[in-house]
Amino acid sequence: MGNSFKARLERLSLPDLLKKSLKIPDYQRYYTWERDHVLDLLKDIFDREKPYLMGTVILHDVEGDSSKMDIVDGQQRLVTLTLLLQQLGLSNKITTGLLNAEFTASSAESILKNHDVMGEFLEAKSDEEKNKFSNRLFPNDCDQENGWLLFTVLTLEGENALDRAFTFFDSINSKGMPLTDFNLLKAHHLMFIPPKQEALASGHNEEWEKRNQSDPSHADVFSVTLRRLRMWARREERDSRRERPDYHEFCSVVEPEHGKDSEYELNRYMQPVAFRSWRRVGNRIVLSMDYPALEGEALVPTEITQTIEGGDPFFIYAKRYQELYIKLFYADSTRNSTEIDFVRVLSKNLTNSYLQNAFRSVMLLYIDKFGEDRLIESSVCIERIISDWRWKKKSVRIEGTLSHVKDKQLVPLLLDSVNSLHAYSQLLGICQKMASVPEDVQPESGKSPKGVKQYYYNSIRKFYESEQAKIPDDRTKEIVFSHYNIEN
Repeated sequence: MGNSFKARLERLSLPDLLKKSLKIPDYQRYYTWERDHVLDLLKDIFDREKPYLMGTVILHDVEGDSSKMDIVDGQQRLVTLTLLLQQLGLSNKITTGLLNAEFTASSAESILKNHDVMGEFLEAKSDEEKNKFSNRLFPNDCDQENGWLLFTVLTLEGENALDRAFTFFDSINSKGMPLTDFNLLKAHHLMFIPPKQEALASGHNEEWEKRNQSDPSHADVFSVTLRRLRMWARREERDSRRERPDYHEFCSVVEPEHGKDSEYELNRYMQPVAFRSWRRVGNRIVLSMDYPALEGEALVPTEITQTIEGGDPFFIYAKRYQELYIKLFYADSTRNSTEIDFVRVLSKNLTNSYLQNAFRSVMLLYIDKFGEDRLIESSVCIERIISDWRWKKKSVRIEGTLSHVKDKQLVPLLLDSVNSLHAYSQLLGICQKMASVPEDVQPESGKSPKGVKQYYYNSIRKFYESEQAKIPDDRTKEIVFSHYNIEN
């Protein structure tokens, strides 16, 4: 096939699209539509009299001769419409075998349920209505001009066709929403899970979709937190890619071989999470180990800045940091330790969203590396360093915030620190050299704050006033007392 890359864009009716040799690739064999999705589709198209644009479908011409057309985007709609044609008795007009794909067990169950949903919907329609509907779906001598259901079809051909196309083309799904970086990342990494591990791939897919639907922070963990931490670790403040930066940041660099059982060998820096500490006893080294009752995935060591591997390792990486982020900043405070709860509430009192996100990102890295050791003291120092940008600028913007954190070298400092004491000592040293908070951003005693700077200052000051007893180190308390004008 060479290194050539071709892309063809065309408008096709449903019959013309289904004449193609469509195939559902292994990494897409997950049908997730539920009853509401199917009913929405039926209601959208049943009573329409005019042609209806069903969105974009992306196909990958695998062999370069149209003999195999993998469905990259649009599988949910095409499987559902094929199911509908079967219900209407139009199976003889379908040449594609989409319903014969080897779906996962949960996907097959969803297809059977939706078959019944369509049956119930059509039972309420008269024979005349169903015939009229059938004729619109598959009119006689149908072509692109008189087709009733229309699709914008992008066909890709050539090596690396998928990754290259995603950088410049936004697909539109059935709801009219852009195909996000996270849809692409999921599909990209599912491709690296061998077909014989279908149950594993299905589990990762379902868990990913569940987080997408139930957790509003799912996308932010990648774009606002992990990607920025990885950029700061490279001593960058901007991503060089203007299109789909999240997708490119978390694409696989290491691709495990398909079809083989490989054992992931850990390097000496990636110690298992059970390794806790060590001490010298006479002429012996004693290792302290702590094996919590965790699932196997949780015991796999990961690092925020690690090389991204395709497939299972990526989903373990994503799950770990999603769950850690939720635990730190969204979990019920009654389930958290005093240290974790201190950081969570402190982050809420940073009333500028850019500074708050920067603080949460750096704290995620700190806790991932050092746990809760010196957590309260270090969080106070990190807050003080990040908040310093608030006093220097009339208006805090994302670009300036990213530059500020990069210039302060907070992420390299934590990554290079051997232990929490080393990290805290350096953070404390930075704070001790910083100028006090300007008087003009400190509200006058007994008066309400004026402007965003005073409001920000007042919010943090009130938090420290109520929580100062939880700060264990006198040097950290002095930072709080001196910078936020709190009486000891």
